[in-house]
Amino acid sequence: MKAGKILAIVLGLVVLVIAGLVAFVLTIDPNSYKGEIQKVVADNTGRELRLDGDLGWTFFPSVGLSIQRAALSEPKGFANGTTAEIGDAKVSVKLMPLLSGKAEVDGVALSNVVVNLKPGAEPPAGQKAPEGAPAGAPDLSGLQKLDLGSISLNNIQVNLLDKAGKTSQQLVLDELTLDGFGAGKTSTLHSRLHSTGAQQAVATLDAQLKFDDQLAHIDLPRLAVTAKLQGQGFAKPMELELAAKGNTDLKAATLDLDSLQLDIANMVLKGQLAAKQLFTAPTASGQLSIEKTDLRGLADRLGMVLPARADQNTLAAFELGFDWQYGDNKASLTNLKGKLDDTQLSGSAALALGAVPDLDLTLALDKFDADRYLPPKSDKPQAAADEQAAGPELEPDLSALKGFRAKADLSLGWLRLSHLVMEKIAVKASNDRGQIALAPFSANLYQGNVKLNAQVDARKQPARLAVQEDMAGVQIEPLLKDFMQSDKPLLAGTTSAKADITATGLTPTSLTDSLNGTANFQFRDGAVYGVNIAHELRKAGAILKGESAPAEDVKKTDFAELSGSATFKDGLMHNPDLLLASPLLRVTGEGDINLAKKELDYKVAAKVVGSLTGQDGKPMDQLNGVTLPIKISGPFSDPKVRPDMDALLKGKAQEKLDKEKDKLKDKLKNKLGDLFKKKTGN
Repeated sequence: MKAGKILAIVLGLVVLVIAGLVAFVLTIDPNSYKGEIQKVVADNTGRELRLDGDLGWTFFPSVGLSIQRAALSEPKGFANGTTAEIGDAKVSVKLMPLLSGKAEVDGVALSNVVVNLKPGAEPPAGQKAPEGAPAGAPDLSGLQKLDLGSISLNNIQVNLLDKAGKTSQQLVLDELTLDGFGAGKTSTLHSRLHSTGAQQAVATLDAQLKFDDQLAHIDLPRLAVTAKLQGQGFAKPMELELAAKGNTDLKAATLDLDSLQLDIANMVLKGQLAAKQLFTAPTASGQLSIEKTDLRGLADRLGMVLPARADQNTLAAFELGFDWQYGDNKASLTNLKGKLDDTQLSGSAALALGAVPDLDLTLALDKFDADRYLPPKSDKPQAAADEQAAGPELEPDLSALKGFRAKADLSLGWLRLSHLVMEKIAVKASNDRGQIALAPFSANLYQGNVKLNAQVDARKQPARLAVQEDMAGVQIEPLLKDFMQSDKPLLAGTTSAKADITATGLTPTSLTDSLNGTANFQFRDGAVYGVNIAHELRKAGAILKGESAPAEDVKKTDFAELSGSATFKDGLMHNPDLLLASPLLRVTGEGDINLAKKELDYKVAAKVVGSLTGQDGKPMDQLNGVTLPIKISGPFSDPKVRPDMDALLKGKAQEKLDKEKDKLKDKLKNKLGDLFKKKTGN
């Protein structure tokens, strides 16, 4: 028998088999199985399947089944109104492989699907939602014989409903195609989706996938995602681009992305990721870096308005890089290095994610000029600026601090803040669910050093503040000049001071009004500017002699020591034991400082203990041992110094009267003595 005849017979048999199969299939009405299909869905999913349209067959070159107008009821946990409606679904299987017992799906198509999701009732307070057991690796053995030509999804709408049943957000999968899904095959994936509502997004995804023979290992030679976000929360549309490549092994439960790049409005992040135990207790590690970025340009592209800064050239260069790890509800950053403008930083961080998150941070900066980033100094007069800024002072809301614990170890080589310069700064800070502590803060400050312990109790409203401070060897004159930004000196000398104070509230007004505590201070080898006590004494001497007042002298009083102590009561500082000592003078005094009003009210007594000269250069002996009362009052910026001449004159008159009394007593005593001698005949 010739080969041609044999082939013809075989083809004829195949045609007969196919014709018979088709004839057999045609005798079956798939619509008669609707009830059984609905029962199977209900038994296996607990959801009701509604088949409103016809079920139909498709034939050569593929045998398939088409479904029109189907719907699924809401799943557990969702309220009534949650549904999935299917407009058209088709599944086709290649005919010839089917005859040999192998299922080769030629295609799956799903279109015009509408899913409505309405949230169900939340569990009662204190009742947790049931937790499922950790999922294992998916069993794909049943798919290994499946050779899928393509999957096509079109117009898949997901509507997020509010409790009233109105659509609050809509997500639409415009299209998704997956070609060549199967063991040992290379597939391509493309999708496009968009969302509407308060936030709008348009996104695309393109990927290439390579499956091994068991569908367990998948190579990802290419993954590209683009997205454009806008709407509520976005001042300007934000564009994102993600590119990656790597692989995943479903049996080993691993994922490796050896090349990951994310572009957010031209800010580029690069990194790697390696994950294990994906389906049980996931762990992951990798690296991430942010390439040099102009934050000003980034803010402009995102429609953000940066706060006004004294130096508009700041925020020009930012970069950051670190290694990261995650596992067992713990995350950490190591080898952290970065740069912000002229500041270099390094450090590490660890976060434990539990019922009360716990953060541990170590950060070191070489130098930081904070004044460059603070608002510029206003050109308006201070009174006008204060009036413009006037408004109700609000206590800061620190309630978020009660939700976590944190520890921080910070160091800074050089800092400028409010024009003050500090060096070798070391800070240990902590937060224990609203109890904040700086213990300690230390720094070198104007040739001396300062140590500070501070505690803030943010569990109450308003917060409570407590501060213990110790300052030693600080040169006060350059400190005050820098702080007040004035060449006019107020005080000079080497400073030592200690303070232990408390306050309630953190606004400027509440801090000053509630300030309580104690302090002591000592200044050595310095000067008080704004008052010349020796000059005031010379004026007093001239008045006593009936001479004209001496010419105005430099308003400065030198001292070897200036010391005292203070108590604070509701914002009022009382100093009972002011002492100023110099080779020429001894000045004592007491008074009050109103911190809220920034006003002085002092009474001091100056006493000459050395040789004081007048305009003619001659000693003014009449002032030796004389105490001159002086009143100092008024605002810090311009205190008024007024000698109490009435008290001085009264003192001199009383002194003269006392001397006359002494002379009279002596004369009387002498006369009484002479009289006694005469009577006794001696």
